Amino acid sequence: MRKIVFYGDSNTYGFDPRGYGGRYPAVFRWVDRFASEIPDSWEVINCGMNGRQVPRLVGYEQEYVDTLTERMEDLAVLVIMLGTNDILLTMEPDADRPIRKMDALLPYLKEKDKGFRIVLVAPMILFPGTEEPDLAAFEEESIRLAGAYRELAKKHQTDFVDASRWDVELAYDGVHISEQGNVQFAEYMREALGNIIDFEE
Repeated sequence: MRKIVFYGDSNTYGFDPRGYGGRYPAVFRWVDRFASEIPDSWEVINCGMNGRQVPRLVGYEQEYVDTLTERMEDLAVLVIMLGTNDILLTMEPDADRPIRKMDALLPYLKEKDKGFRIVLVAPMILFPGTEEPDLAAFEEESIRLAGAYRELAKKHQTDFVDASRWDVELAYDGVHISEQGNVQFAEYMREALGNIIDFEE
């Protein structure tokens, strides 16, 4: 059975910011909905974790990346959607931090030559359309991140999906995808990856 891994943060994990148990029910989580829409010959694995940033290639972060790619048999597709927390969890948002780390991560993964396909996803825009001056910089840097990821995908010859352009509903915090947004996100992701991968072959 071929495996597709979604390697991301809380928006991949399915975090519910309302605090009702910490996670949306599987019926709403976009990764689970995606899994229900592709053939049973594929195993979909959710490797989302709250607070995760683009990993540095040192210490336990590098060890996790190695474990993810080397000990997973039949890994066919690795979908990476990270960078939001690198911008969000700072007083001075700067997209250069996740861009530099992703610029190192992509060739590191490609050098492993394990035969899996890499899809880089630009995450959702933070606080879209905000009128709060204190939040505007986060929005601007997340927009800049999306453009830079597109260029990194070209540079490292990986596939690219721009989720920052999707009209997906966010929760009240302007960061996490809402329940309905998860439903929308699953549909967009199925269409986007369907243009890259033939799930039926």
